Amino acid sequence: MFGVQVRGFDRAYTHVASVNEGCLQKEDLRLHRQHVTLTLDGEDLAIPVDYHEFLRPQDAETWGVYRNAASMDITAVSCRQQGKGRAIYVGVPLQEELLTRLLARCGVTSPFIPPLPEGISAAQLQDTATLYVNRTALTKQIPVQGHTLLGNHVEDGLLTLPPYEADIIES
Repeated sequence: MFGVQVRGFDRAYTHVASVNEGCLQKEDLRLHRQHVTLTLDGEDLAIPVDYHEFLRPQDAETWGVYRNAASMDITAVSCRQQGKGRAIYVGVPLQEELLTRLLARCGVTSPFIPPLPEGISAAQLQDTATLYVNRTALTKQIPVQGHTLLGNHVEDGLLTLPPYEADIIES
């Protein structure tokens, strides 16, 4: 599906007690083996890379590489066309900066619903509509951009949602 083989992996740190649960010494020494930089579209990303997989693209395009690793320019991020979509393989633990850049490269500029008050669920229904559900016994105010489709009160960018009620906001 992804069009790559994982030919190995490495850690930039030799001793990480939080990962090695059975180790005798629990102090995290952070002994650095090598500095690894992930480069995407020719730009080095300022993200920590402490675990990374070495990818060998088969029928996938290389989008990102490791620099300063044991071997230069090893594939770190690959993309393969799948019908009308894409399968992207990332050889490092995903972090927000990397995810944002990958989504932007795919044309997705605002994929995330902002943080919500406790007890509020949200689901994107279509490009311009979001469903909000209040699962609590308290009235909640939720920051939104747009207008209500179900008639609840929206003022100054805040949706007032009564207990156990739902609304759809269209932007």
